[in-house]
Amino acid sequence: MSKYKNRMGNLTKGVMWSIALHIVILLCLRFVNVGISFEEPTFVEVGLISYTPPTEAHGVVTREPLMTKELVKLPQAKETEEERVIEEPSVKELPPISIPEEVGKEKPSPVVVQGGPYIIEGELSRRSITHKVIPPYPEGYNIETDVKVEIWVSPDGRVERLALLKKGGNIFDQITLDALREWRFERLPPHLPQQTQNGVVTFTYRLR
Repeated sequence: MSKYKNRMGNLTKGVMWSIALHIVILLCLRFVNVGISFEEPTFVEVGLISYTPPTEAHGVVTREPLMTKELVKLPQAKETEEERVIEEPSVKELPPISIPEEVGKEKPSPVVVQGGPYIIEGELSRRSITHKVIPPYPEGYNIETDVKVEIWVSPDGRVERLALLKKGGNIFDQITLDALREWRFERLPPHLPQQTQNGVVTFTYRLR
């Protein structure tokens, strides 16, 4: 029994010492930093490189040198007068011009009939004279003059009224008015307005 107790005592002491040693080691490891770093592996992409073995030349081909042509400089074409671009002058816009209605309308030019020593102007120049008296140059005068008279004629051709527009002298005015009172014109056609027409008669007195 004494031997068994001795063995158990030795075993208990060994266990106690072992536990105490582990506690000391654990305390030492607590105060010592043991750092172990594990680096992450880096992956490198490796591409496949195709390798084409060189083909053996079956024969040597010689190339002839190319013929180089000399460049010929052409003379520059001169600009002709027609090819030159002429800048058009700038056109300035003008304000609109108002044209009166009277200007735009064309007025008929007066008809003039000359028969010897007289001239007829106006509407009466379109009517034929059926009877007329030409005043003779008065004796004892040595002047040249004109007498202008406005005359109104009825639809049946009779002279209704006279008005002296330009005087040529007492005797010349009188013989001119006396002669025109005896004039007769043709009647107006039925299809025309039956109204009085007027005109201007000018007598010219010249020395012979």
